[in-house]
Amino acid sequence: MKRRRSRAAAGDARDTILDSAERVFALHGYDGASMRMIALGAGVAQALLHYHFSTKGKLYEAMFERRAGVINAFREKRLEELLAGPKPPTLEALIDVLLQPSPAWLGSEAQSGEYFASVVGAVSIASDARSKKLMKRYYDPIAMRFIIAFMQVVPGLKKKDAVWAYLFALGARLQMSSSNERSMRLGGMRGLPKAANVQRDYIRFVAHGIRGIAYGADAKL
Repeated sequence: MKRRRSRAAAGDARDTILDSAERVFALHGYDGASMRMIALGAGVAQALLHYHFSTKGKLYEAMFERRAGVINAFREKRLEELLAGPKPPTLEALIDVLLQPSPAWLGSEAQSGEYFASVVGAVSIASDARSKKLMKRYYDPIAMRFIIAFMQVVPGLKKKDAVWAYLFALGARLQMSSSNERSMRLGGMRGLPKAANVQRDYIRFVAHGIRGIAYGADAKL
């Protein structure tokens, strides 16, 4: 019984550290963050961070592995179910799979994924070796699944165009998961728009854009 409790406590401590790491890396960036800041945010001794993760680099990657694994497994399962269905899937249905869930909607028990979404957004457009390595390891495989699926669902969509279609769709989704309330400022709105309406418009926007890339002026929007 004591061994089970100690394992559970170790798991809780690890999650607490990773939650703190998400906040600190999101607010200060990789270079501005320190193990001391993360330990303070987690309320643990800095030695515990080194015990679990050794270095800041390994902690950073563990932070990605925790959420990316869950998000990608969810999307891959839904993608397989969609493509294995009795009827050919629509482009809109495929985009819906890409949309659900965003990093901001997947959090730990103690913290939403808002901070992780911010880190992913920054890393996805960064050009340093660390960021490219993380994208290649944790996001390129699922990206290729969607790129191939786009080509299957939209006849005539070339691979190079499917790649840009995927990246454009990702850029729009990052705006959706942002919590900076910019849409409210620009639109002069007092409250956040309904999530269902934003998701509907996102799917329409991306679907029309992909068809436009594939068919140009002949695209039926």
